[in-house]
Amino acid sequence: ALWKRMYGIKWSMISNHNNRSWIELYMEKYLAEMLENLRPVDYNVDKMKNLIELCSPFVKCLTIDHLEAGPHPYNDSLNDHIPFDIILENLNELKSLSITYDCRSIGTHFYLTCTNISDNDITKFIRGLCHTDLKEFRFHSSKLEAPMLQHIGRALEKNAALVDIKMENCRFGDAGLHGICSILTHDSLPNVKHITLSNNFISADGAALLANILRRRKIETLDMKLNPILTEGANEILAIANVIGLVSLSISSCSFDEGVGEALLHVIKFN
Repeated sequence: ALWKRMYGIKWSMISNHNNRSWIELYMEKYLAEMLENLRPVDYNVDKMKNLIELCSPFVKCLTIDHLEAGPHPYNDSLNDHIPFDIILENLNELKSLSITYDCRSIGTHFYLTCTNISDNDITKFIRGLCHTDLKEFRFHSSKLEAPMLQHIGRALEKNAALVDIKMENCRFGDAGLHGICSILTHDSLPNVKHITLSNNFISADGAALLANILRRRKIETLDMKLNPILTEGANEILAIANVIGLVSLSISSCSFDEGVGEALLHVIKFN
């Protein structure tokens, strides 16, 4: 009752649909807000370690909806966001991670690359991600280059319990898709059932690559909406829908035409 009241005082009350512990909900939101509003110039390693030590036993889900941008657009060493290596390395109970490097507002300090992910950002994020044991992973609304996807893929391979992968609005194209497919081509991540790759500039060739990879896996949900996969790519995806036992498929707004009609009817008929 104490932590429920404290949650209600600090934030507007929400429904606890999963009947989770209120101290967990409080600590998760408290930590997320601290990280979201922490300016990179104010980051202190010792203070962060103390904060994570306090919150770690109660944080199972971490949702980062924005981050403060680095202060200087012309100096790479000052263009980093807060590092996530120490944070992720020490959240021992973490099972669900959702993160973006986008910023909510920057005011008069705006510069064009303020939401870019630096090499240092991704290096420290990967260093922390390697120490996690996640069931759900979501990276969204931040542009990821192909090499970054390869590093993230290798780090996620260590998460054997991973069930859900979401990479949304990251604009990585077919080159980045190869990084994701590389961890789905063999026996790694055997428990992955849900994949979301919406709005990532994936083409028909990328859709064909993904379909070929997923043909050998049991995926329940696949979200490919807002990718220009055209009719050719949509047909490749539809061709595997019944083979792999898809329960849910989204290919809306993918620039295909009536040429998908036959494949779509086949999926509906035999599903």
